[in-house]
Amino acid sequence: KENNPVFKSRRHLLKSSLRLTKMLAPVLHEIGNHCKEVLKLKADIEFFVYQEDKFNASCYPPDEDKLYIILTSGILERFTKDELAFVIGHEIGHVLFEHFNYPVKHILDEGANDLAPIHAMKLYAWNRNAEISADRAGLLCCKSFEAAARTFFKLSSGVTSNSLDVKLNEYINQFSDLEEVLNDETHDPSDWYSSHPFS
Repeated sequence: KENNPVFKSRRHLLKSSLRLTKMLAPVLHEIGNHCKEVLKLKADIEFFVYQEDKFNASCYPPDEDKLYIILTSGILERFTKDELAFVIGHEIGHVLFEHFNYPVKHILDEGANDLAPIHAMKLYAWNRNAEISADRAGLLCCKSFEAAARTFFKLSSGVTSNSLDVKLNEYINQFSDLEEVLNDETHDPSDWYSSHPFS
């Protein structure tokens, strides 16, 4: 863990991003307090944002009872309140399930030449399952399958305008097609090396 680059300090955040105080982002803090209450999180949340059009969020493990959630400006500007609740709940979920105790990416990077392929596959699978567990925490916070689906739609397509009509059933149809492809014997096995499940 000590050599894992994921564990960065608050000092790093203060130098590289903007801290979003309650005065600067009251709605975000309202969402954070809601998620904290729903998930019974004991740590306080400190939000940071950095300039990036891509949709991304992450969190650092609690440090002296403070949890740091980092958002890109893209996700902050283009996601609705309930979609942000899903994202923030997801990040808190990683902390509650103690996913940081298993620095999978670091183990895979450092052990690339030493890990048996079966162990690497198990680590990738563990990582995908960790993401699904965190999604469940996000769903508890937003309390809406539709909001969760819209979040995934935006994350996978990048489209946030009204140029597409988001129909949940149409989006879910892709899963049926994907399942059919995955069950095909000629299927490309590279999916097993993905750290995130398909949205």
